This record gives sequence, C-alpha cells and structure tokens, in this order.
Amino acid sequence: MEPISKWISTLHRYGNIYKERSFQAWGLGSGQLLYLFHLYKQDGVTQESLSQQVCIDKATTARAIGKLEQLGFVSRHQCRKDRRQNLVYLTDKAHELKPVIIEKMTLWNEVLTSGLSEEEKLLLVKLLDKMSSNATHHIKGEERQHHETDQA
Repeated sequence: MEPISKWISTLHRYGNIYKERSFQAWGLGSGQLLYLFHLYKQDGVTQESLSQQVCIDKATTARAIGKLEQLGFVSRHQCRKDRRQNLVYLTDKAHELKPVIIEKMTLWNEVLTSGLSEEEKLLLVKLLDKMSSNATHHIKGEERQHHETDQA
C-alpha cells in the first residue's frame, strides 16, 4: 500500500496551485485564504487565536495577516482589554470578495469529489476529520513529551 501522505500531499499541492491561479488577480495566495476563511466565520479575533485555529506558528500568522493588511483585506486594532494583542477585522474589500472565494472553492470541492456519490462524500469528510484529529492528538502528545523532556 502506498503511503496515505503521498495522496494528501498531492491534493495539497494541486489545491495550492488552484488557489494561486484563482486568486492571483487579488494578490492572494493559498496561505492568506486560510486566514480569510477563519475570519469569515469569526471576525475580530486576536492573531494568537487565529494562529491556534489554523495550527500555524505566530510568526507565520503575523506575516500572513501583514500581507492581508497590505492588500487591504484586513485591519488590525489594538485590543482594549489587553493592549499587547491585536484584533484582526475584515475590511469591506474582504467582504466583497467572499462570494468569489466561496464560488471558486465550491468549484474546487466539486472537482475533487467528481464521480463520488453523496454517501461517499460524507464518508470522505468523516474519515478526513478522523485523520486530522489523529494527527493533531499525536503531534500535541509529542509536543508535551518534548516539553517534559526539556524540563527534566
């Protein structure tokens, strides 16, 4: 059996190519889209919260948010409760682009699931969710072990 990671990697690479091509006109890359999706679900969150939600380190998140701010898709405002943190908000430009993003990503989902029955699509999502959960728990467990080893 070939490694599952081979197929996941292939899907990830081609998905990034699709996103780069689809959103090139707006200057958006696949990395920035991830943050927009999370902000569409919950606007006005801290960079740290975004970083945790997407499981990407704070420095990479700060660069992506900086790029989105430079492109006019988000604005950052100092948190009133904790002045050390910035809250990230979508701009009108980001809200205007939302239907285009949804349309293009829906099309990509249709490409990926072409030829699958509705039952197969539901099973696929369930299995991918389980695999993601397994990966998260494994990595978090390793991080805890590594942290405990460092402190010993």
